[in-house]
Amino acid sequence: MSHNKVQVYAVKVIHEVLIDKHNLNDVFFRLFSEKSLTETPAVKDISYGVLRNYKTLDYWLNLHLKTPLKESEIYVLLLVALYQLNYTNTPEYAVVNEAVNLAGKKHKGKYKKLVNALLRNHLREKPERLMIPDENFEARYNLPAWWIDKVFNDYPKQAIEIFSAYQTHPPLTLRVNLRKIATSDYLNILQEKSIAAEQWDEFTIRVVKPVPVAQIPYFFEGYVSIQDWGAQQAIPLLNVTNNTYVLDACAAPGGKTGHLLEHADCEVLALDINLERLKKVEDNLKRLDLSAKLKCADAAQLATWWDGRYFDYILADIPCTASGVVKRNPDIRWLRQIDDADNMAKSHAQLIDNLWKCLRHKGKMLIATCSIFYEENQGQVLQFLARNTDAKLITELQIFPNKQRDGFYYALVQKD
Repeated sequence: MSHNKVQVYAVKVIHEVLIDKHNLNDVFFRLFSEKSLTETPAVKDISYGVLRNYKTLDYWLNLHLKTPLKESEIYVLLLVALYQLNYTNTPEYAVVNEAVNLAGKKHKGKYKKLVNALLRNHLREKPERLMIPDENFEARYNLPAWWIDKVFNDYPKQAIEIFSAYQTHPPLTLRVNLRKIATSDYLNILQEKSIAAEQWDEFTIRVVKPVPVAQIPYFFEGYVSIQDWGAQQAIPLLNVTNNTYVLDACAAPGGKTGHLLEHADCEVLALDINLERLKKVEDNLKRLDLSAKLKCADAAQLATWWDGRYFDYILADIPCTASGVVKRNPDIRWLRQIDDADNMAKSHAQLIDNLWKCLRHKGKMLIATCSIFYEENQGQVLQFLARNTDAKLITELQIFPNKQRDGFYYALVQKD
């Protein structure tokens, strides 16, 4: 493996996310979809790691600087190198040498000496640099200050556990397709393959040590799906019955769509505004040997897709800040702004109201997000109930992220 290439690409990825404010998955897709690089896994690992530990790395970096670095490429290069020195097994000499060489190719080598001195000083001061002051919450929890304040304000008792959970790697959680195999039988298959796992509930299995998708037995035959435990709670809450008509609004990538059809013999219309993402729903259902009617449309614009036939159930998995799934998407915390939750909630109020018009009398709608922010969840639902006097709240569930799961919110409402 070329350590030089790893640093070059990692710097490019992190720069596009932190400086240019681009989505991490979009950056990966642009850089690697048409390239076959042996360094890709290492680059991705470092990219995730830097984003998970950004404020800690930034704190260490600024300990060695008298004035802030103006050149963003050099700043990002140092973040990457500091991450490699502290969190990977890459030899220290290789990290420093490659960083110095890379700095020498930028800005006519102006920062070559600085990079060399800073990294070597950091290595010499190893015991001291690990100490982060208690009052520096940003460096301790690797979150923007406004995010920390917001969670402390909304959920003071759960805040520390939430922050700690954000720093962990997401577990590999499987949802067993009970149409194909019993959960206990699939657990036996995993044991036969020497894959340590444990059953959590009726259809949930957690794999103790994550493995690549290709190594998950019968994954491509549709025996299981990869889905966080929190996301798996949606369909039991909605509890669709047989011979009913169900709308899955904002369906992509199709995890909950598949779970719906595994749960009941129902007719499903799955909508998504993005045709490319809708293709993922189609692929997912094909793998599971299930079928639904798919339509590319904006769920909020009824005239473009609704034929006037009322739904018995609606799954409204609405767009959100994704503040509950930071473990899987570490770039989110650095891309979001303080007003995003409030703005997003306001922009999707009409979506929920319009979906409500498509629900039959006594029908049920599950409002779902992968957020923990109050405005998008409890606040959104309170306003929805105030606007729609025929809506009755049946169940409300806020799932907080911890080491074993991500964060989700659900509100089940009935047209009464």
